[in-house]
Amino acid sequence: MPEPLFHRKRFSPGDYLRTKEARPKNVLLVPPTSTHLVSMSKWLHPNLGVERLAAYLRRFGHYAEVFDLNLFKTLGSGQGRDRLTFEQKLAERPWDVVGFSVYEATMANDFANMMLCEKIAPQALIVAGGHAAQFAYQTVLDKSPARMVVLGEGEKPLRAIVEGAPLDTIPGIVVKQSGQALTAEEFAEVTTGVCYEELPYEVYWDYYLKLYRDAGTEITALLSKQIHTVRIYTRNYCPMNCTFCSSTNWLSFAAGAQGVKMTDFMGQPLIDLLKRVLKAHPRTETVYFTDDEFCIVRDKLLEFLRLAIKEKLPLTYICFTRVDDLDEEVIALMAEAGFRAINVGVESLNQHILNEYNKHITVDHIYNVFGWLAKYKIMPSCSFILSSPRARLEWVEEVAEGILREIRAGRITAGLNIAVEPQRGASFYEEHTEFETQRVSIPGTKMTLKRHHFIKAQDPEVREFQYRFLEAWASFIERELGERRGHVVSQAQSELKLGLALEVIRQIKAERGTPTQLRASAMSEADRSKHWATLERFSYGASL
Repeated sequence: MPEPLFHRKRFSPGDYLRTKEARPKNVLLVPPTSTHLVSMSKWLHPNLGVERLAAYLRRFGHYAEVFDLNLFKTLGSGQGRDRLTFEQKLAERPWDVVGFSVYEATMANDFANMMLCEKIAPQALIVAGGHAAQFAYQTVLDKSPARMVVLGEGEKPLRAIVEGAPLDTIPGIVVKQSGQALTAEEFAEVTTGVCYEELPYEVYWDYYLKLYRDAGTEITALLSKQIHTVRIYTRNYCPMNCTFCSSTNWLSFAAGAQGVKMTDFMGQPLIDLLKRVLKAHPRTETVYFTDDEFCIVRDKLLEFLRLAIKEKLPLTYICFTRVDDLDEEVIALMAEAGFRAINVGVESLNQHILNEYNKHITVDHIYNVFGWLAKYKIMPSCSFILSSPRARLEWVEEVAEGILREIRAGRITAGLNIAVEPQRGASFYEEHTEFETQRVSIPGTKMTLKRHHFIKAQDPEVREFQYRFLEAWASFIERELGERRGHVVSQAQSELKLGLALEVIRQIKAERGTPTQLRASAMSEADRSKHWATLERFSYGASL
């Protein structure tokens, strides 16, 4: 798997102090840099854009020069005006600002030059500009050491940066100031600082009570527990780095550093918070711990469970966890503590796909966990992603049949995605390039957004499955679910989706070797857009 790129240092106000000093500044400007000898296929010439910037800064008393790496590579060492290597140029003087012009075609090389600059001239403020930098400034700030991107013409913004103007007074710049993860003490402070006494939970609860009663649905004890729920965060992020998920990289990208410390809020302080919530909202029946991973630190989990058993609060609990954090001892204590349900990230029942998702778990252990949960009468709501980017059709079929078998046995409920959504910040987003993408108009403008719905499978049959399912599901919900009213949650859709998925797989297998086998994956953009529009009209079916 390709490793995400992270900043090597954290930008802080101290990085900007050198430019505030009342003296002429040293500025180095670097044009976009090709990987090859561009003079053999292009007319090499001075880059007037950066030469203009350098001349403009010199007019105001600053030392500014251009180092053209394309020219250096063409002439070779020791020839022409630039007799130094880029490394030597960076070490030649204490540069205050090093600016890089970025092209789309040279972006990776320009980023590599920025990283070299950061290594050799760590005191320099790295700034990026140009058309490509402007239109991809999030990419530039996320994946290079640049701390600022100049928008549009660069003369005035760059001069203001060089002369230390306050950042909020400089027009035409985007600045990244890296975030800082909360400490354990700060995380506890903000968790307990939520004004639960003022949150209008009762308004939300009454809305759903009315919604179900108006639909003629009996408010059973279980439904009442589902409605009267309060959510609490106990952990800042999940560190497990599943390839389809951006959670692990969320704080790392923000802080510009790998290995951001995981913090949590457990033990007696969490018990005290539960008592406070119950006092503020006596109708509370369930507390949902909505972290990505509630059970990851075993000793803290066991401590909380034993405290909850001792306290015997009139509450039931739900949490989200990974299947590999569950064993019979943990599940038995969870049942005794009052956990009536858990959301479990299972994702697949095929070992090849589990490995692709970086799940660190075996299929045998998953089925063991299902058995233990059934033994202790905890109903798991399991999340699954049916088709991975490298899946084979028989693998997808195996997973669909396994999920359906467990649902019909009453051992699980399931939330089902047919394909992997390419989340920005996830390893899969970096690794794969073929996405099912829809152009969405922004109301009141002539602009559009590109919405990436799923990663196209590499195997032709699995890709065909993805598109046939898109077509079949859009038609199905319009025909069968369009007249339904009420609250249709994802678990209610899953058995329907699985039945359709298996029917599509049977069709593809029956058509192997025929001209019609791969028809749907070649459907037109207009047809795909029509299907997405149908799915969006019925909000409970808008996701594959």
